Formats: sequence, C-alpha cells, structure tokens
Amino acid sequence: MAEPNNLSGDTQTPMSLDSSHKGLIEETILTSSLTNYGTESPLDNEEELLALSQNIANDVITWVGGSGYWDEPSNWSTGILPGTEDEVIIDVVGDIEITYRQNSTTVKNLTVREDLTISGGSLNITGQGAIENDFILSGGTLSSEGTFNITGDNNQWRGGTIAGVGDINIDSLATLTIDGTGTKHLGRDANLNNAGTIIWKDGTIDGDSRTNNDVINNTGLFDIQTEDDIEYGQYLTLNNSGTLRKSVGTAETQFYQGTFNNTGDIEVETGRLSFSGSGDGEISGGTITTSQDAVIEWNGDYNFSGDVTTSGDGVFEVSGRTINATGNATFITYI
Repeated sequence: MAEPNNLSGDTQTPMSLDSSHKGLIEETILTSSLTNYGTESPLDNEEELLALSQNIANDVITWVGGSGYWDEPSNWSTGILPGTEDEVIIDVVGDIEITYRQNSTTVKNLTVREDLTISGGSLNITGQGAIENDFILSGGTLSSEGTFNITGDNNQWRGGTIAGVGDINIDSLATLTIDGTGTKHLGRDANLNNAGTIIWKDGTIDGDSRTNNDVINNTGLFDIQTEDDIEYGQYLTLNNSGTLRKSVGTAETQFYQGTFNNTGDIEVETGRLSFSGSGDGEISGGTITTSQDAVIEWNGDYNFSGDVTTSGDGVFEVSGRTINATGNATFITYI
C-alpha cells in the first residue's frame, strides 16, 4: 500500500491529516485490510478492524516506532505527522525516548507514557495533555492552551520556554528540577502550577515583557538551591501557599521587581533571599523563618496582613521602600 502522505506517487512534505486526505486514507486502509484479511497480515477480527476505523475517524494517532524523532513520519501510525485536530498517544512496550527537535506543531490532545525531550521548535497542546514518564525541556517551547499535567518522577527544565494561556501542572508526587546555565523563560500568559516539588538549581528564570501576566502558583515545595535570580519579575507573579525555601548557597537570590503573594511558609536556611527592585505583593498569612546567618530582605511595597509570624535567629530586613503591617502581623526578629 502506498504511504498515506504520498497518494499521488510524488514526493511530498510530511503533513497533518486533514479533511482533504482523511477519507481517502481511511478508505485505502480499510480496503487493504479487508483484502488481506486471512492472508499475509490479517486483522485478528472484526472488532480490531472496527477499532482501526474508529481511530482514523477520531483523528487518533499513535507512536509505532522505537526511540526516535517526532518529525519522522514513519514513527506514526498514519505515516503522517500529527496535526491540529489529532489526539496523540505515545505508549509502547519497552522503554523508549522521543525527541521533539524542530518545527512548530499544534495537536488537540497528547498523552505520553514514554520519555520525552523537547530540544527545539514549538509543541502546542490546545486540549488535554499529560506526560507520565521522564520529561526534559532543554530548548524550544512547550505551550498549553488547556490543561497539561506532568506526573513523572524525573522532570528537568534545562532551557527553553514554558508558555500558553492554559495550565501546566506539576503533580503532587512529581519533581521538576530547574537546572543548566541557560535562561528559562515563562511566556504568553503562562501558568506554572506546582503541587509537588520544584528544585531550582541553576539558571535565571524570567517573565515575558509582551504579556505581563505570567504566573507561578506554588502549593507544594519550591526549593531554591541556587544564587541565580528571577529577573524581569515585573512581568511575573509568584503566589506561594506551600513552602518557599532557600536551602543552598551563601550568596543572594533575588526575586526582582515582581509581585509576590504569600499565605504559606517562607524558610531561609542559608544565604540571602531578596524581594527587591520595587516589587510588591500581599503577605497575608503563613510563617517566615530565617536561620542563623541567613537574611530575608524586603525592598518594595509589601503589605503584611492577616496572621503572619516571623521567627528564627536570622535577619528580617526592610530597605528602601515601605512595608505596611496590619491585622495580626507579628514581627519577632527584624531590622
């Protein structure tokens, strides 16, 4: 049977399954399957034939290759690269790794149960997405317009961009390690929601000046193990209702010019954590603990209200701007 993306016999650029080719491809596959039924490569039964037809009708595309590149058509069940109306499923027997390295692709839904690396290009999911195994973002862009869940144990953000108006969620049992010297970008109204663990080891994080509405929501543990900064924070909001901790590094980590809202716990175990550069926010609950020789600095317009308690043998420092304390805010140690 001819390759579906080469129906005319001419060499063509790989394309997505659309209305102009879908019916012909379906008819060709079904005719071929019926012709071969019981001969060289028979389908097991009528149910399997019906399932094949239903998958085509619903634009379900599955991975049929081993470890390899997303942009190679032979790795896909249709012989065509996934497109905008497709539900993409990557789930095979054995352990494999898929690399998305180039081009710009939009799919409807995506389920990945193998290792996935995005090293270049742009992969956008408009509906539901999930990565259930190891995930690496080292370049390019992962974009969500719906809900995208990361549930694997070993996920790494080494470079590139997390973007889109939807939600990218770190599951409560998942870990995302932010590592590598390259800058990590949040863009186009990104919402990164952490219910698990984020370990920030290396590299600057910045917001997108074009949208001014990127958000990190932390309900789990956000562990700072670096002396790098969150820059261009005026375009980014960090909401903490979990635990924000600086556990490594004797020098300073800055959240520069951003909006920081807190109802959770802030723990500065070492070094200096600075909310600086004319930032602002509401500190309306939680606890702030600074260990001996550690410093937390507030250099912005922050409003402390509700039940807020500071404690520890370190330093609570206010410098250069205005701190408003109302309600039940209690300051035990401060300068």
